[in-house]
Amino acid sequence: MKQVLDEKTKEGIKLISNVLKDIGEKKITTAITLMKDSNIGDADLMEVLSLGTSNSAAYYRKELEKEGVIRGYSAEIDWGKLGCPVQFTIIVESDMHEILLEMEEAQTLSIKRYNTSFGDVCIIPTTGGGVVLEEISFCFGSKAIAIIKGRATSENDVVVYSKYNLIDKYAGIKTTITILKSSIIKNFIIDKDSLDVLSRIKSYRVDELKRLKDNKLIKAVEDFFG
Repeated sequence: MKQVLDEKTKEGIKLISNVLKDIGEKKITTAITLMKDSNIGDADLMEVLSLGTSNSAAYYRKELEKEGVIRGYSAEIDWGKLGCPVQFTIIVESDMHEILLEMEEAQTLSIKRYNTSFGDVCIIPTTGGGVVLEEISFCFGSKAIAIIKGRATSENDVVVYSKYNLIDKYAGIKTTITILKSSIIKNFIIDKDSLDVLSRIKSYRVDELKRLKDNKLIKAVEDFFG
């Protein structure tokens, strides 16, 4: 089946190319195509890039790999079907900078020990199920915070993890738990399925044209893109 880019994707790639002037449109197209489907073969990639041979397409793929832009290929796991349907983010804050530094050191050491004993994927058991940690980041800017992302067997397990593994262990921190409702941009790629679902919700359609016309943010975006 011939692989082609739709006009909106082409326009988006041109926009990115204008921002990232030194990269080149073919490389950007290759990177975005592989983000959407890492299993695409060189013959299909050739069609997307409008090239004459699959070897030419392979060249751009190999160049991105050589430059470290593509760091590897991995399977996309549906954690919901593996028993962890709840996707969460916990924001950890403290008025005491030293507490977050202590937490960073402790988390680093504990994860290193876990990695040595059990493996690469960090699973925290709870009384009712468990939490699978996806990402732990420590951020320093106008305010020091830690961001913990993961999947859980239930919302209650997220609360249990937050209390017993964070609040009770590090005196002086506070946590904010957010449970993901929907994701319209995921791993940098616009999620068309989520957009379609949201656009069918009645509140999004009521007087939509009037709201868009009166919305200053929409006008600013339109002005930005010309």
